[in-house]
Amino acid sequence: MIPHAQSLKDKRREVRGLKDHIRSKFNASVAEVGYQDKWQRTTLAVGLVGSDKHLLESTAARI
Repeated sequence: MIPHAQSLKDKRREVRGLKDHIRSKFNASVAEVGYQDKWQRTTLAVGLVGSDKHLLESTAARI
């Protein structure tokens, strides 16, 4: 939820910042996969790849 967004432009700015933060902090792939045309909602998909299952699960839990 993005309750303070008053336009799609506001929403895109917030979502871009969140995606950039997740990418840089967790080295994860992030995509907006739902509600692209709604001002105050979004759905993000996050992808993690690695060989250590426990590390991946720990990282996913932190996100």
